[in-house]
Amino acid sequence: MEKAGFDITVSPSDIDEIVNEDLSPEELVMDLAKQKAHAVKEKLLSEGQDITSPIVAADTIVYLGRVIGKPKDRNDALAILMELSGKHHSVYTGVCIISPDPASDDSPMRLSERCFSDHTKVYFKSYTPEDLTDYLNTDEPYDKAGAYAIQGYFGQFIDHIDGDYDNVMGLPVTRLIAELQG
Repeated sequence: MEKAGFDITVSPSDIDEIVNEDLSPEELVMDLAKQKAHAVKEKLLSEGQDITSPIVAADTIVYLGRVIGKPKDRNDALAILMELSGKHHSVYTGVCIISPDPASDDSPMRLSERCFSDHTKVYFKSYTPEDLTDYLNTDEPYDKAGAYAIQGYFGQFIDHIDGDYDNVMGLPVTRLIAELQG
């Protein structure tokens, strides 16, 4: 967002995410983003701060017939990556924007909310557990859904994508900018 000219402040939501397994992947990521946005909104309001800039929250999942989260450890990372080897999967990112919506009279500031999701298909090359040894020795896979970062070391194992590269990184920047400007 900074590269796009936005002045940002990072404010972690620090919430225990409530995952509703009855939701579709698109609905789930929007719901998780909404939980985060509302947590930040409530934190700011409880600190007596006015909300004068948009709050943007996002959440990303990897989906292959089920939600694939962050690995618990090295063995889990290896199992996840082997499950994805030679296949394609979906990456969904949900974004929730809470923006000031100035009232025309003297009433308190109103806030508007809009959420959207983006979807990208990611196609992995086939690889063996031995191919992943060096990768698993890095810190990269352990805090990422699906145990990989497209922009990092693991990029060499990705054949191609259908969709937005930034979405796979966790924030569909082009769409977000359009939403913020529109």
